[in-house]
This record gives sequence, structure tokens and C-alpha cells, in this order.
Amino acid sequence: MSIQRVQFQINASGQGETNTGGTLDLNIKKPAKAEAPQPTPAKITEEVTNTFNKSSGSDA
Repeated sequence: MSIQRVQFQINASGQGETNTGGTLDLNIKKPAKAEAPQPTPAKITEEVTNTFNKSSGSDA
């Protein structure tokens, strides 16, 4: 399952008065890039490998 959080911001400016010929300017910003899920599958594999490859401190 993948969850993506999208943030966006709309700024409205201008007079915009009824029947006066005013303008309404919308400045829409590009949504923020979604963050990569943490930890990544590669990081999980690396941690598992490191854990199982650690020496127990005794000579076998």
C-alpha cells in the first residue's frame, strides 16, 4: 500500500469586485514532492544482514 501526502497552497489576490472589471489572480504552487518511505527496503536488508553477521564476542 502506498500513501502519498500532497500539499498545495493557493494565494488569491486582486480587487475582484463585482461589475468593476477587477481581476482575480491565482498563484498555484506546485505540490511538494512526496517523501520516500523510511526505512527503505535496502536499509532494512542492510540492518538485518549487519545484525546477523555481528560476532557474538566468543570464538566458535
